[in-house]
Amino acid sequence: MAKDDPDPTKLPTALQERLLYTKAKAWAYENEVRRLVDLKDMDQDGSLCFCPFSSSLILHEVIIGARCSLQLRAVRKLLRTYQPQAIAFKARLAFKSFSIVPVEHTVP
Repeated sequence: MAKDDPDPTKLPTALQERLLYTKAKAWAYENEVRRLVDLKDMDQDGSLCFCPFSSSLILHEVIIGARCSLQLRAVRKLLRTYQPQAIAFKARLAFKSFSIVPVEHTVP
């Protein structure tokens, strides 16, 4: 990196704000929280970085998508061990709209 090139790990404040608050309308139903983190403080697995769960980042639910091959029972067993406050349920494509909906009988 040339001496006068900006540090690619540092985003300008205006861009950080845009990334935090810009969301496609199709995903508006998701009640997500975004936060910017310093990658050097994250857990790494090869080229992937993960923010560990803590008192300031709590897992609330796991939605198992229609094409996911994991069994609901296995996911719930893992959650009971590692994140007992979280729930898990299956989701499917809606019948009459372009959306994802819970599989009702799997919602605790």
